[in-house]
Amino acid sequence: MEAIRPGLPGITVFLLASLACGRTTPPPTQESGIATTGAGAAPVPEAFEPVYESLSETLAGWEAELATMSADPTPTTFGAELLVANGNRGAALLQASTLPGVRLYLDRLQDLGVGGVTVAITDPLLWPDYPDNEAYASFFKEVAQEVRLRGLKLLVETGPAFTGTAFSSISFDWGSLTLEAYREGRLAQLVRVAQEVKPDYLSIGGEPGTEAMLTGFSFSVDEHLTFVQEAAEAIHGSSGVLVGAGSGSWEDPSFGRRMAEEPALDFVGVHVYPLTNGFTDYLERAKDTVEAARAAGKRVVMGEAWLYKATPEELRRGLGYADIYARDAYVFWQPLDVRFVQLMGGLARAWGIEYASFFWSGFFFDYLEYDESLPRLPLPELLHRLNRDQAASLQAGALSDTGRAFQALIRAGE
Repeated sequence: MEAIRPGLPGITVFLLASLACGRTTPPPTQESGIATTGAGAAPVPEAFEPVYESLSETLAGWEAELATMSADPTPTTFGAELLVANGNRGAALLQASTLPGVRLYLDRLQDLGVGGVTVAITDPLLWPDYPDNEAYASFFKEVAQEVRLRGLKLLVETGPAFTGTAFSSISFDWGSLTLEAYREGRLAQLVRVAQEVKPDYLSIGGEPGTEAMLTGFSFSVDEHLTFVQEAAEAIHGSSGVLVGAGSGSWEDPSFGRRMAEEPALDFVGVHVYPLTNGFTDYLERAKDTVEAARAAGKRVVMGEAWLYKATPEELRRGLGYADIYARDAYVFWQPLDVRFVQLMGGLARAWGIEYASFFWSGFFFDYLEYDESLPRLPLPELLHRLNRDQAASLQAGALSDTGRAFQALIRAGE
């Protein structure tokens, strides 16, 4: 498996519960079908030009291919990550200000036209012996109720929290467990989510390689499949939710193929972040997984997607994911994010994906204006500034060009 971790939950939302007043942004103009601000796209700093040009070139190749495709007759429901309810926030989820923030975030996503939302319920929050597990279960049940009140679909994605890192406030030592005990805890939480939260879609796991990286446990494809089979059987025996599993497009492709062949699953999941490492076209790999699942008569869910701001060379030499995520904050990426949203939306329709969700949904509302001092900031301070601006725009009901592009994508299919 490759040392890439693109599907990182939730760090940029730790402040969104303290939503403040904000500003509005100018309406976009349209050039060649791509939304840009009235003042024109922000200039790309010289240091980031190689990344920008590399990503633009790769996008262009897939845009040309998309132009030759026609949409599958099966409609695609588009969704977005409900970041303010992400399980990696830990105890912040239980604060009194969080549910009002969830309601506002849901309202703004619904204004965009989404037909569903994605929520990460991370282990071990609902394990029977984990502190405040009843309170966490109550929180997620209330979130699910708010989603249903708005007539939206709910995808719950599961997996271990980013414990011991700057990307989660949850404290837990995976090394204190055996693999058997870990899987017992995971299974208990999955059954509980199915019985109590009752999502429309429940993913047993979306990134096996990331799971191994976070927990330190080593398991083969066959061992992972055994757990998926046991979990699917237990969930199906106690609920009516659709159950699925999958992998990231950058991970070992045998995971996706085996999930497509697994009769116990209702859907196969795929996550899309990096486009290519120069040797492997990850979108082509995602397409292969989708086609295998469809050929087996399974639904396909794209639970996470966002444009990963790294060159193939940076991916091959193992540039850290924290450094790559820090790049996302800046507004000069916006034209590429617009193109990625449009491309993945078009591919979702062409490939017959039933539900497609974009992860870093805060960028539908705002970015940071770039200045040379920002990359020198500690990551928490950079994200604090990003949170502040996104929260203000969210409160004001303002959209970025990326948000407008997403809204237009959804409306084009109505």
